Amino acid sequence: MARTKRIKPETLFFPKKLMEKLDSVRHYPLTLVEAPSGFGKTTALRHFFDAQVSDAAQVLWYTFPAEHPNTSWKAFCGLVNTFDPGTAERLTATGPPDEDTIPELHGIFRELNCPEETYLVLDDFATWKLPNHGEFLAALSVHGGKGLHVVVASQPLPEEAQNVLLPNNRFLLLQESVLTFSRRDIDAYYREAGISLTGMQLEEVEKVTEGWIMALYLQLLSFIESGRFEEGGMRNLIHKALWNQLPKQERKLLLAISIFPCFSLVQATVMSGMSAVQTERFLREKRVFIHFDREARRFYLHPLFQSFLSEQFTLLPEAKQKAIYLAGGYLAEQAGDRVNTIRFYYLSGAWEHLLSLPLTSYEIADVADENTKPMILDIMEHTPFEMKRKYPAAMVPLAFTLFLLHENQRLLAFKEEIQQVIVQSDLPQTQKDALAGEMELLLSFLEYNRIDAMNKRHRKALELLNGSATLINIKSTWTFGSPSVLYMLYRESGKLSEELTQMDECMPIYYTLTGGHGSGAEIIMRAEAHLMQGNPDEAEILCHKAMFTADSKRQNSIYQCGLFLLARIAILRGGRSYVAKRHVVVGGTFPPKHRGFMPLYAGPGSRLSGLATGTERQASLLDFRR
Repeated sequence: MARTKRIKPETLFFPKKLMEKLDSVRHYPLTLVEAPSGFGKTTALRHFFDAQVSDAAQVLWYTFPAEHPNTSWKAFCGLVNTFDPGTAERLTATGPPDEDTIPELHGIFRELNCPEETYLVLDDFATWKLPNHGEFLAALSVHGGKGLHVVVASQPLPEEAQNVLLPNNRFLLLQESVLTFSRRDIDAYYREAGISLTGMQLEEVEKVTEGWIMALYLQLLSFIESGRFEEGGMRNLIHKALWNQLPKQERKLLLAISIFPCFSLVQATVMSGMSAVQTERFLREKRVFIHFDREARRFYLHPLFQSFLSEQFTLLPEAKQKAIYLAGGYLAEQAGDRVNTIRFYYLSGAWEHLLSLPLTSYEIADVADENTKPMILDIMEHTPFEMKRKYPAAMVPLAFTLFLLHENQRLLAFKEEIQQVIVQSDLPQTQKDALAGEMELLLSFLEYNRIDAMNKRHRKALELLNGSATLINIKSTWTFGSPSVLYMLYRESGKLSEELTQMDECMPIYYTLTGGHGSGAEIIMRAEAHLMQGNPDEAEILCHKAMFTADSKRQNSIYQCGLFLLARIAILRGGRSYVAKRHVVVGGTFPPKHRGFMPLYAGPGSRLSGLATGTERQASLLDFRR
């Protein structure tokens, strides 16, 4: 093996052609760097921003974690908030990208303001579970920020996304050919690392790696160790060239931190048993496989390496796996990472730690999805009664999660046990009553849409709580996307007047319990009834009253119902042209699930039908003129 100078296996090398291509991001509102894992997208972009972008420019970097999509949307809005708080607020109110919100996001992005040179880097973008990544990027590419350049690094996106993303003067696409090393690049890289290859060796390594930087790096390690290049797939290469060469202590650390989507130096130090200086040195030395996000002060494992470590982790004895999860749960709890705290404590088998957490219904809601449903059900079904009795406060939030997961029958099956847990707990009677009151409030949702039955539960809950409940987050939607309260709660023909009276009696109790959640609901329902009965003037008056009431408590879902009703009244009075003149409906006003109704009123070509997409456009063919 020929050596030109001291061996430096961790050398980073960036071909000139690659840096020239990356320099083009300055001239485009949005750039997508798209290539399979291991092509060096993140490392190359980090080097570009460090070496070729002015220190005066702002570089905002976000790496998408494999967590709930809403978490990433909040983070994205937070980044936008650093240069345009008004737009960030509108994005937050609109909600994550989907078929319904994309048209509104498109309009919001057009009005975005960012005069100063700013680079917004969205790394590992494909990890973000969106219905259509392409639609979102297409909308983002039309942003109005004169100084803003969005740079997206992603593994190959689904075909439907690629069909939407056609390069133009606002969108630059850089794919794997830009990141692939030529034979000349390989030679320069290996020489920089201290290895001089013959012509035949260069031909061989180019053939086995196809210019893929991750494979080139691993083959470099193999060549340094054995004087030859390895054959086989990437996992085999990682195992032989890297994993087998690591000391036992370093392997233990990597396996331990592999359970985290990302981790801090403090967490890695605790897991390693080494000093912070030693731990950081080790992590920095492995920079090809471990990336450091300077903005978030977090380390990320390369996806290929994370996948490899996950496989190795499953080979550990079960007791060792549980011990690592237990330590991870403690570290996640210390960091305020509630999602991973719950997940790790669950996987460790130390459910008592999980149940002892100060859980709230909306925190568990951030964890709850189809992937975590088995975990929630397992905890509810298999936690011993005595342990539940010891931590009764955890039972109601967990039960609320069953409601969110549409497991109402399971919730009803657990009802008696939860009530017994509360009764037999060692809590003072006032706390027992409070938990029983929270449970009554939860059970009231299962009475939907029988207003009198819900009211009965609310009254009992208030009697037990003697004040407000903690179950409901006032920021959550009251209508669950419905544009009409009447549609939700008008139950029986001929009983509308009775049901309106029941609403007048029910809602003040509910407001006391929840701090005003759904304020204005009974007023908007009565306004809708007036319209249906042919009294548009009365309906309009009550509509404004309901909207004022809703706005006083920032109850957007009720406010939207008011706007929707005003649109209906305007159309009935003057048709589509009247609506257009009065600007009753402003693009961006309606939340996702309301928008699907708009074309039914608007007809094709109107301001309203412009809010529709997909099947909603088909609905707009139901022309209002008939």
